[in-house]
Amino acid sequence: GQDLSGEQALIRAARMIDLLGALPPGFAVLPLASTAGSKRALYERVRQAGGEGFVFKRCRAGYSGSRPAAGGNPLKF
Repeated sequence: GQDLSGEQALIRAARMIDLLGALPPGFAVLPLASTAGSKRALYERVRQAGGEGFVFKRCRAGYSGSRPAAGGNPLKF
């Protein structure tokens, strides 16, 4: 295997897809909304589809399996 733990999350995901040929079951690539307008549009799509909500977090916040709020507390809406 190839250790991808030192890579940024987006690069890790892209390399994992390249290595596996597809996303593993249970994985999904979700849309990113980074401007006020794109966040409103995404909110409207989720609301119309009966979705459950959002989690806002800092784009550059890291991820650690033992600390889900690493890099700042996420805001659930």
